[in-house]
Amino acid sequence: MKLFDHTIVGIMIAASALCIYAEEMIDEDALFADTNMTVDSASLVDNKEIIGDDQKTTVGFSGTVNSVAEAAFSRIFFDSLKRKDIQPSAYIVNNLMLDVRMAKDVKAFSNLELTFRPDSSIFDINLQELFLDFNFKRMVYFRTGKQVLQWGRCYFWNPTDLINIEKKSVEPEIGYREGAYGAKMHIPFGTKYNIYGFADMKQCTSVDSLAGAIKGEMVIGTTEVGAAAWGKHNRKPVFGFDFSTRLLDFDITGEMSLESGDNVSVIKGLHKNEPMLEFMKRVAQGDKEIDLNAKADKKVVPKMCVGISRSFDLLEIKDRVTVITEFFLNQAGVEGDFYDEHDVKALFDALAKDTSGKMGNQLSSLRTRFSTPNEFSRYYVSLFTTVNKFIISEMTLQLNSIINIEQSAALLIGSLQYTTLHNLFAGLTLRGAIGGPETEYTMYGNALSCRLNIGINF
Repeated sequence: MKLFDHTIVGIMIAASALCIYAEEMIDEDALFADTNMTVDSASLVDNKEIIGDDQKTTVGFSGTVNSVAEAAFSRIFFDSLKRKDIQPSAYIVNNLMLDVRMAKDVKAFSNLELTFRPDSSIFDINLQELFLDFNFKRMVYFRTGKQVLQWGRCYFWNPTDLINIEKKSVEPEIGYREGAYGAKMHIPFGTKYNIYGFADMKQCTSVDSLAGAIKGEMVIGTTEVGAAAWGKHNRKPVFGFDFSTRLLDFDITGEMSLESGDNVSVIKGLHKNEPMLEFMKRVAQGDKEIDLNAKADKKVVPKMCVGISRSFDLLEIKDRVTVITEFFLNQAGVEGDFYDEHDVKALFDALAKDTSGKMGNQLSSLRTRFSTPNEFSRYYVSLFTTVNKFIISEMTLQLNSIINIEQSAALLIGSLQYTTLHNLFAGLTLRGAIGGPETEYTMYGNALSCRLNIGINF
């Protein structure tokens, strides 16, 4: 492990020295527009008005204001049709983005997100991203600060991504994803080879708290392949592989991570069909059979995602419809219909009523473990459909679905997004949960929710 602890630093230093052998000059603007590994600030900021000129400092300021109203209908509502079984909510989100570009290709970007919820008078301020871009003679590129990375090739599931702290959302997001703090390095060798490195500093309290990832990519014809490794003190390294290619008119992507079972925590001592609350009573009594953080009894725990996508012409409009489907295998997931077998809902209900916190941190940690969305079980499949210029040119229709195969449960989402030429936008999103009363999508009695939002870009 000591050797691996120094891997990131050693590779960054060595690669910096080797980069002088790169034969082709790189278009720096095109490089940072590559969505494979970075989220370019230019994709977030509409710099219609720039202060300054190309040779000096330029400043672009933009943002969004998005007002949201939601209503959640429980399963009980469709039986009783009583107003008390409808849960309304409202909030407004403001993103303020600053894009600074200086001489010598130095860039900086910030995204400040403000959220106000009138029901509780809570005003949240979150810094989603704040980073600095610079390079060494356009041969080594650096980005340091709080940033969102696209570390992975698949559309929704990215088993090779152990960096980002916020997962992708199934439905159209309100606001932006929160970035992870660290330093990224990119060394391109022409247009066919790339080396990436990331030093993860989001929990930088000691040298041992640092984590690091490296990745190499190469292009072979129409196929791009990559191999990666992630490591941290007291954790076994995780290895990843990914690819993307085009076959006929289909885009095919895939990625896989291989992790030691020593990194995966499992529960030992839980009996078959034992209610979770009864199990926690045995935990409180100090039952020596129980270990809440036992290691998985597998040497290697794989996670894999394979995706296929294609765009279709419709009514003489090119690529009007895009369809993406993915299959996700998670060998670290829980087998069978765990929620129903162990009555996990009773545990969640007890925690919701425990305002004093007397039930302890162990119960809360178990709730977090049982609430990992779209990754709790072993097998999932998803379908994402987008129709551009739906009915009118300013409207987009999205139909998304995710199925938990083992729990026979599904999440269905339909969304209409409308954007005018004057940067006014509006959206309507319907979200439905299908399955038994105790699945990851129906655990809280969810049946249907409706979200309406309207806002502006500036």
